Amino acid sequence: MRGLLRWGGHYRVGIGEMDRDHEALIELLNRLDEQFRNGENAEALQATLRRLVTEAQTHFRMEERLMKRLAYPRKDAHKAQHDFLIGHVAEFQREFEAGKAELTESVMTYLRDWLRDHLLVSDKQLGRFLEPLLRR
Repeated sequence: MRGLLRWGGHYRVGIGEMDRDHEALIELLNRLDEQFRNGENAEALQATLRRLVTEAQTHFRMEERLMKRLAYPRKDAHKAQHDFLIGHVAEFQREFEAGKAELTESVMTYLRDWLRDHLLVSDKQLGRFLEPLLRR
């Protein structure tokens, strides 16, 4: 599988649960991309997109609980990024499942870029803040 993103050390934030979730999200995104490129039917694409959204929501809630519990100073901005993505993707998902939108190269590029940039910037910052606190 070619994949939109390849999991590697550059994405690690140093917190096991977050890193495992991030790797799983990348795998799901790559699966969706592979299905898209292979011309799989809408039902298969919808199922993978649904799983990606569900996994992302679960992961975001976990991050948000950690940010709140450990008083992360950028928690509101970080949560706003989560809310922005989920809002856009959930709206696309509704349109896609209703047959009013199609999965396209630009949608895949948007998902790839958002996830990559969020992991490399926002989640790296979060990891640097949380990691020493969680080691105590």
